Amino acid sequence: MTLQVCNEQDLKTYSMKGRKIYYHIGAPIVHGFAYIGDVSKHVCASSQLVEHIDIGPNSVTIDISYVERSQQSQWVCYSQYRPQRITCDSTEIAYEFKEGKLRFDLKDLKSDLVDLNKARIRIKYSAE
Repeated sequence: MTLQVCNEQDLKTYSMKGRKIYYHIGAPIVHGFAYIGDVSKHVCASSQLVEHIDIGPNSVTIDISYVERSQQSQWVCYSQYRPQRITCDSTEIAYEFKEGKLRFDLKDLKSDLVDLNKARIRIKYSAE
């Protein structure tokens, strides 16, 4: 998968390369952050998956409504800055960050700690 920010004045475009198909996703950049979604799915930012996103200057909150635990997921965001930490509810999540591409998944979260039918992902950038 290639994440590319194009130099267009009012529109930032991200590109994902699939098997034989190229996907292009347009997402607004707010406070140096853009939500791309779960790129393992054809509709990576479906309203059936994500209920609400709140992007602030120090944190991003993503309320998800459903994730099948057995499936592989690849959550991808563009982030101008490296986050301090990412949590799902109160459980910390490991992530990868390289050249603006922020990637994490939820498949290893313990079901007794996190209900993925109604969960909150929080990406923190600085102390509040």
